Amino acid sequence: MLFVFRETKEKSYLEAGKEIYTEVLSTPDVFVSGVVFVVMIVAGLLLSVSFSRNIIKKFVPTPGTGPTRKIIESGKWATHYIAKGRTPDGREVTVRGRAKGHQDPGYNDTARMLSESAVHLALSRDKCAERGFCTPAAAYGPTFIDRLRTAGQDWIIE
Repeated sequence: MLFVFRETKEKSYLEAGKEIYTEVLSTPDVFVSGVVFVVMIVAGLLLSVSFSRNIIKKFVPTPGTGPTRKIIESGKWATHYIAKGRTPDGREVTVRGRAKGHQDPGYNDTARMLSESAVHLALSRDKCAERGFCTPAAAYGPTFIDRLRTAGQDWIIE
């Protein structure tokens, strides 16, 4: 959330103090939503008690372990986003988009995005913002999306 707020201030997209950031978990119907809600409440309660937390720890992966290479390579992720803001002249703008990766987001695609960020910074420095600390979107701009597309991710901006 900090990065979203920082980005809006760096680019002056929104009026100061009026930034809104939300995330949602999409479910196919009300029944599944109810099940997810109950499971989250029960899990939170069980994890808040040391006795049940110690039992649960026996059934989850320990630090330093993770999925197999096959699972990592067969993973997927997808996201939809909507961004609303104002141009410097005050006109309201809405941008919609989708992004999709074809490998595990916690392993391969995160490493891919970090690596592509470094390569983009090294090779396209003239296209990057000239200031101190910046969020990736403010620093790299739209040219970075092309690099992620070339690296095998789908990014669609409408």
